[in-house]
Amino acid sequence: MKTRHWIFLFAFFVTAVKSQEEVEDSSLFRLVTDSGEDVSPGERGLLLYKGGTVCYDKFSDHSANAICRVLGYSRASNWTSGYHFNLIHQLGLINQLGFDITMFDVECGDDDWESCSYSTSEFCYHYRVFLSCAAEEPVDANLFRLVTNSGEAVSPGERGLLLYKGGTVCKDKFSDHSANAICRLLGYTRAINWESGYLWLKVQTGLDITLDDVECSEGDWGSCWFTTSHNCYHDKDVHMSCYTAAEEVEQDLFRLVTESGEDVVEQERGLLLYKNGTVCHDRFNENSANAICKELGYSRSLNWTSGYHYNFNFQFGFNITLDDVECGDDDWGLCSYSTSNDCYHLKDVFISCTSDVPAEEDSNPFRLLNELGEEASPGDWGLLFYNGGTVCKDYFSANSAHAICKEMGYDSAINWTSGYYYGFDYQRGFNITLDNVECGEADWGSCWFSTSHNCYHGYDVFMACDSGST
Repeated sequence: MKTRHWIFLFAFFVTAVKSQEEVEDSSLFRLVTDSGEDVSPGERGLLLYKGGTVCYDKFSDHSANAICRVLGYSRASNWTSGYHFNLIHQLGLINQLGFDITMFDVECGDDDWESCSYSTSEFCYHYRVFLSCAAEEPVDANLFRLVTNSGEAVSPGERGLLLYKGGTVCKDKFSDHSANAICRLLGYTRAINWESGYLWLKVQTGLDITLDDVECSEGDWGSCWFTTSHNCYHDKDVHMSCYTAAEEVEQDLFRLVTESGEDVVEQERGLLLYKNGTVCHDRFNENSANAICKELGYSRSLNWTSGYHYNFNFQFGFNITLDDVECGDDDWGLCSYSTSNDCYHLKDVFISCTSDVPAEEDSNPFRLLNELGEEASPGDWGLLFYNGGTVCKDYFSANSAHAICKEMGYDSAINWTSGYYYGFDYQRGFNITLDNVECGEADWGSCWFSTSHNCYHGYDVFMACDSGST
């Protein structure tokens, strides 16, 4: 039965090569969406010739460029083959209105159609050509917008919902190249980061999905292709933020204030304000604190925490004006954030900043620190740090403790444990930078570990090392 179906679907034709004059009329070619409409410039479409599809046999980049030029474009953005539209539609079984295969073996010596040969009869499976073409005219940057959940344009660096022609963009095939290309269209240098999901459920579900399969080979829109039809859901809507140069960041956005509303002195902990509102701790980390301290004219952050550290009524008197502050480095120009929030004042951020530049550390990545942030004395308990972050207890053992103490110049470990011994607020101010430290012997050379983690600060390792330092 399967053989009969294939015979029914596919036919054998005798090869007949046609001259180039037959396709001098660009109307013989079309690029269409899965609804049969003509594509937009740059949009991927099914290639049609005289109302039928084109077989991918012998098709090449030269073939794609030549056909795009016949269609009035400057070049091809990309091409592929396969079942990218509904399979039943491609095989022509919808009300007997499907497509025949009308062009085969398109072989071109260069990007000019006069160098091409082809056939209008041959044997081929339904691996049809899909093609996108680049227009000579510049792309209208106004096609894209980044908006807040109230529909307003985002500020530079602020995370927003990505819109294309007023609808959302699906994350399928989306990449860092796609994000960079779109940010550049919007006048920025590059993307900071991107993600997808139901971040603003009510807003997103009220919009159409207008762009899908945005695939870019580099961070330039000319390298991208896409489709305006989709098979997506709003849980894949793209949200992103774009980079602006550090000197373009508006000054005096931040303040650190005491409970009386006055500016703090150096190294004093203060409530962090952004445009005279508080900052939520969601996604906030050590990089975020350092970046903001630098914006305030300091060299770095001493520490940060969150909570009701001032009178409740004092904090409650402010709006929350900044949320989801996520920084990949201690440079504010590399941070993303949102000016809308789903937060409450129990998450208000407090920071202390300093102008002191820390002394250059040796190459040893491990440190044991007391609750004041100072080196623990030999024999005393300390919170274990690796490259400035805490260490998770997963797979940690006596061998792990002995090996690390030896790395720090001690003879051995006295003991180790884990928990919130310095307090939740203190420990969560650090990243977790080491996990799964598993050692076969009391020597670091026998250990393996991970610098990514699935841990929380209740598992932070505390140790004491033997006082016989070398």
